[in-house]
Amino acid sequence: MALLYGKLINGRPTMPLLYGKQFNGKSTMALLYGKLFNGKSIMALLYGKQFNGKPNMALLYGKLFNEKSVMALLYGKLFNGKSTMALLYGKLFNGKSIMALLYGKQFNGKPNMALLYGKLFNEKSVMALLYGKQLNGKSTIALLYGKQFNGKPTMALLYGKQFNGKPTMAVLWKIYHAFTVWEAD
Repeated sequence: MALLYGKLINGRPTMPLLYGKQFNGKSTMALLYGKLFNGKSIMALLYGKQFNGKPNMALLYGKLFNEKSVMALLYGKLFNGKSTMALLYGKLFNGKSIMALLYGKQFNGKPNMALLYGKLFNEKSVMALLYGKQLNGKSTIALLYGKQFNGKPTMALLYGKQFNGKPTMAVLWKIYHAFTVWEAD
């Protein structure tokens, strides 16, 4: 979970969510194991690489679900026939954006970042990547607001806040830019 440390590799923010390791000298970006799939980086959040000629963002295994990149953090499921985790395209749930990581929209008037179902956990938006747990009563992955852990900003994905003077996780803009450039090409 290099979320707390936001280290740089080769002078660039790498965004390796678990251990910040490299695989064969490259940042693989696989949230759980950093493996390669068929010799390619399956989670190139920074560089927007492709799988079988299509943008691929399935965080666990890099698979496609029904020929689409659904970006579901756990199993790539759909919810009511729609992608619940459309990090790239900001799809809607009941007419509202439940996962607008790029735009920071709200759900039912409250900031909402529960990656799978858009729920709140103990009345708070905790944004826990796997189970929405808390650590010592605090939000461990507050993606929207960069809440703090032991008095330090942990995961300011939207605003690229800093940890020890270095950019920690300004990944959203890189994702947006990378795929915008890809689509334009």
